[in-house]
Amino acid sequence: MNLCFAELPLGTKFEFFGRKYRKIAPSMSEIGPERTGFVFRDETPVMVETEIPGAARLLWKPDPVHWADRLSAAPGQR
Repeated sequence: MNLCFAELPLGTKFEFFGRKYRKIAPSMSEIGPERTGFVFRDETPVMVETEIPGAARLLWKPDPVHWADRLSAAPGQR
C-alpha cells in the first residue's frame, strides 16, 4: 500500500527504496539497529506493509500552491 509519509502514524514501519524504516517523529524516521535518523518530506511516497485504517491515518494534504510557483525574478533582473 502506497501512502505519503505525512499520513503515517508514529511508530509505523515502512519501506522506501528497498530499505525498511520506522517513523519516530512528524518528519523523521530511523533505520535498523544502528538507529540512524533520516528526514522525509511530507509528500514522499512510501510503501507500507500492513493496512492502516482510515481513522489511524493522519490528516494531510499538500499546499494548494507549490512553493516554486511563488518565486519571482531577482530585483533588477526583469
